[in-house]
Amino acid sequence: MAESDQAFHDSQKPSWGPDGTLIYAMASKAGLLRRDKSTLMSGSVLEQRAQLVSEGKDVCFAKFASTSDLTPETLKKQRVWTSIATADGVPHAQMLSTSFTQFSQLVDGKGQQSSLEKLVWELAHILFDDYDDDISTGVPENERPQFQQRIRKDRLTQFWQQLVQDSASKAVAAASTAEERAIAYLSAFNIEDACGALLQGKDFRLATLVAQLGGNKIMREDMGNQINEWRRLNVLSEFTEPIRALYELLAGNTCVCEGKKGSLEDRARAFVISDKFSLDWKRAFGLRLWYAIDADEPIEEAVRKFSQDIESGHEGKKPLPWFIEQALDPLWNDEHAMMRTDLLWGLVKLFADGKRYSGSAIAHTVMPQNVSRNPIDMRLSFQLYHALTSRTIGEGKTDEDNVDKVQADQLAWGFSTQLEAAGEWLWAVFATLHLSSTEQRQEALQSLIAHHAHQIGEADSAPFSTLRDEFKIPEAWIWEAKALYARSVEQDHLKEVDFLLKAKNWNEAHKTLCRIVAPRAIVEQDYQILSSLLDGFESKDLVEEWSLGGQVFQDFIALTQGRGENGLKRLLAALPAMVKERPGKLGFIEMVAVQEMSGIVARKVLEGKRAGADGAKVLQLPLTEDASLKHTLDLSLQYYKAVMAGGR
Repeated sequence: MAESDQAFHDSQKPSWGPDGTLIYAMASKAGLLRRDKSTLMSGSVLEQRAQLVSEGKDVCFAKFASTSDLTPETLKKQRVWTSIATADGVPHAQMLSTSFTQFSQLVDGKGQQSSLEKLVWELAHILFDDYDDDISTGVPENERPQFQQRIRKDRLTQFWQQLVQDSASKAVAAASTAEERAIAYLSAFNIEDACGALLQGKDFRLATLVAQLGGNKIMREDMGNQINEWRRLNVLSEFTEPIRALYELLAGNTCVCEGKKGSLEDRARAFVISDKFSLDWKRAFGLRLWYAIDADEPIEEAVRKFSQDIESGHEGKKPLPWFIEQALDPLWNDEHAMMRTDLLWGLVKLFADGKRYSGSAIAHTVMPQNVSRNPIDMRLSFQLYHALTSRTIGEGKTDEDNVDKVQADQLAWGFSTQLEAAGEWLWAVFATLHLSSTEQRQEALQSLIAHHAHQIGEADSAPFSTLRDEFKIPEAWIWEAKALYARSVEQDHLKEVDFLLKAKNWNEAHKTLCRIVAPRAIVEQDYQILSSLLDGFESKDLVEEWSLGGQVFQDFIALTQGRGENGLKRLLAALPAMVKERPGKLGFIEMVAVQEMSGIVARKVLEGKRAGADGAKVLQLPLTEDASLKHTLDLSLQYYKAVMAGGR
């Protein structure tokens, strides 16, 4: 076997603890995690908590690094806007359709990641919500459906102008010529200032033409023909590249400025506008939105042009996420980093896809790798996915079309794990409620509740009420989880039986009662608590082997209280059967309890002078050796007395 294979077989496989702790082994002086504390605390995926050092192998413990607020106001509102219903006894969560602006208003926008989130919700509001604002109120109500595309496009224009304003302003400040400043202004749809810059540069002809940007198709075609004529006449080389770019924009060309081959004095270099003038992808897309299409053409056409330019390789400014675009230090080795997509572009693309969009497209757009540097920070991805799939964005779509169950479940699992690791276990329950499979959802919910049973409290506690009333968790699941904790951790079997009875899990309660609780109560002669537990079995007919378990203890308690003639007969038959039915399987405390009960039953029989009728049955009871000898002697004496009395 190869050394690497041998090492694999000898290795300890990583495993997860119930509190989100990763346990793994590594060779000494090596490891998965760097021990640089500043790095660990600055947002790494995992942070090492402890380490057990041995000669050849170290055992390490790590947890998810704490992330930003996992339960912001937007998630709290989403919880309010989520409907939880029960099907087949298992609760399931479904987000209700709501306006995206309600999310954006709850984000403070402080910090780069928070600012992105606010922009994402605002853009979703513009693209997918129907509402009235200053733009729509200028259109008569009966004509709004007819102008809906134009209204939405004007809203997107307003949003995109604000989005690129800062970068455009920096480009204006860095520009060295009037034409470069004009291009910078135009990249933020600031035509007025672009004309002003050209006027300051004494380029009055170009300023006059730029003032007409965004005109109709005829104007663009005329300008395109003019550029082609200049190329044919070998005069392109007499224009500077910024001037050529401005004329190309006037012609509706927002990507490649074609050059001219020929002699040195006639040669003109080809260039890509976004590369030449250092436009980011947002300003590059803005050029298509404002100058490449007619005023009455929809957003979808601008998206189509930008997508085609990227796919053809002509446009070099791909819409990468901000943290990749800014070349921030990665927290993990993402082999597909250059294939990630900025959330803003993803939303615009979803809108443009319209009828062709699918749940898979939504899931691919909002995947965590597109949202933040941390690939396991699922919160915003989880929210966006369910917010988008809560409505039918395209026409003719059913709920099945809008949901990608595999991706949706991955987000729910991941977010639930992240929340639980951060100590937000009730929120983890909320996330788990979104799993699509009924079986998986039930198993995951029961496991999660069992892990945190000690934090639930009594029936009137806040966690219990949240689980039962808000999350629609069956009350039986909660009591069973508490019973499991009482058994496994607290070793309190009285509480275990009590919780199982409240869960109406009669068989499990009966097993624990007969195996541990009742035998101890018999030995300790604590009949009162045993009696109260037996009274808790409401459906005795549904309990397996009740006649050889609970019924025996119930009859015995009645016997000790001086009642239950019929119970005495049942005890004479049941006590020997308890031993015969489980030969060698009774525990020590169980056997002691059976013998204790048998001794008292035998004494009651003899005291009642029923030796003639039940004497033989007394000797069949599982008595201790001394009790058996004593009762044999007593029965023998009674027999001979009876014989002597008959002889007289």
